[in-house]
Amino acid sequence: AEAIGLGIFVLSPLLIAAFNSSPEVIAYGVADARTVSLFYFLLAFSHCCAGILRGTGRPIIPMAIMLATWCALRIAYITAVTHFIPDIRVIYWAYPLTWFLGGLLFAVCLLRLPQMPHWKRTNKIELVSGMDTSSFVYLFSAFCFFMLRFQIIIPTIPMSIMIPTARK
Repeated sequence: AEAIGLGIFVLSPLLIAAFNSSPEVIAYGVADARTVSLFYFLLAFSHCCAGILRGTGRPIIPMAIMLATWCALRIAYITAVTHFIPDIRVIYWAYPLTWFLGGLLFAVCLLRLPQMPHWKRTNKIELVSGMDTSSFVYLFSAFCFFMLRFQIIIPTIPMSIMIPTARK
């Protein structure tokens, strides 16, 4: 993961220029790539830990950690911080920060693995009384879609942060 990250760090101007030759686009792309690429080891660690937990028959734990840190926390962080600091670099740092927090939670789970309860393999695992896993995931996905679609929780991020205006 770090070899790939170092490669992207070094070659980012060429890699981004392959898609768009605008100097401004290349500058933003290089800034993003050089912020994120050195932290790929955190992403690799998280995926390895998630695979270990799934392999031990505990698939709900990695799903919950990834949804909580890589989705909910990342969106909440970007929404809250860009409100006070309207800078694109805040968004660049959202990925390494949430990868770190996810990796930290995975490390805690792996250290506590022998003490975690182990469910018997059945077709369905009850999360809430009478609700199985597939129903819970469906309802949670529908709830998230509804909240995002109607912007009930997350206000719109100002487009001036996401798409910088061209200088004249």
